[in-house]
Amino acid sequence: MNNKLIFEISPLITDKYTGISNVVYELAKRFLNDTDVDVTFCNGSQILKKAMIQSIIEHKSCKKMPSHLFGEKLNHSMVDVPILFSNVKNTNMAFNNQFQIVYDLSPFLTPECHHKDNVHHHTKNFEEDIQQCKGLITISHSVEKHLNTYFGLSHIKTSYLGIGHDITDTEQLQTRLDSHNLAVEPYLLILGTIEPRKNISLVLRWLQHDKSILERYRLIIIGNDGWNITFQDLIQEYGLEADIASGRIKRLGYIDDKQKENIVKFASALIFPSFFEGFGLPLLEAMSLKTPVISSCSSSLPEVLGEHGFYFNPECIDSLKIAFEQFEQKNQDGSIESMITDAYERSKQFSYNQFYQDVKNYVLQIS
Repeated sequence: MNNKLIFEISPLITDKYTGISNVVYELAKRFLNDTDVDVTFCNGSQILKKAMIQSIIEHKSCKKMPSHLFGEKLNHSMVDVPILFSNVKNTNMAFNNQFQIVYDLSPFLTPECHHKDNVHHHTKNFEEDIQQCKGLITISHSVEKHLNTYFGLSHIKTSYLGIGHDITDTEQLQTRLDSHNLAVEPYLLILGTIEPRKNISLVLRWLQHDKSILERYRLIIIGNDGWNITFQDLIQEYGLEADIASGRIKRLGYIDDKQKENIVKFASALIFPSFFEGFGLPLLEAMSLKTPVISSCSSSLPEVLGEHGFYFNPECIDSLKIAFEQFEQKNQDGSIESMITDAYERSKQFSYNQFYQDVKNYVLQIS
């Protein structure tokens, strides 16, 4: 085996995987099982033994890091080995063959949507680090365009993400869905961390202005607590306390992949009001489960959804209202079925296996 590679996997050093950590998980799983490349895994400059990576892959979590699963530190004999940083670079060590995955430039473009510490973490050395890279991998052409516009960079490889789970059959999904008491009546779904960039406030303002929506549908919200805003503050701001108390609005917080799959599958529609996304995996998850998507038309989201959903301006309640009316009309006359089928077929074009091959081949060929 002649191909060697170092993979920095710091986003996996957490107990709950969402977003970037899910992407890194899918790459690590494939690197671990690839006999064509000898991979050294590390967290910063600390080498992690394969047994730790195997445990992370098995449990999809890293609650504990036993000391016996740490290896040596990266040393200067390894500076010529290509190293792939799965997110921001978090070691001062210099490498001759440095690569980095860039998910989005939102800390630069929408800093008001982030906690100041998060902005500092992602931007303090970003330009210097990417200028030192031999190559960059982006997850959408939208991100590639931003890198070109703001930093004038070449040597960028764009490859799309995929779905990292196997779709379970409908009967099993329905059985598990009952445990959430959600199979009784129609519901709309929001997926995303409670933070300003995800723009949940637009949907809550819409519901405040039109309470008839909550008479026809429940609203289910899945996502971790984030920063700068709290869910409870938003509910109070828009006067929706009674709807929380009655269960017309229900927040589940973080749930595992199988539970999420259940709830996405049987939702009447996914509403995705985000201001800015590097890719938009929730759209792809809904498409693959044949759930209609009502999405903002911002950043990379049209690259995922194509013409097979309902778009709105994330700044405008009236635009969301029109998109939702279009959804209901197509749902009532049955024409939505062809849109759902087309979206499902489109979802098959996105693959983590292809993303992995693109990333691996790009790093090994350029280095």
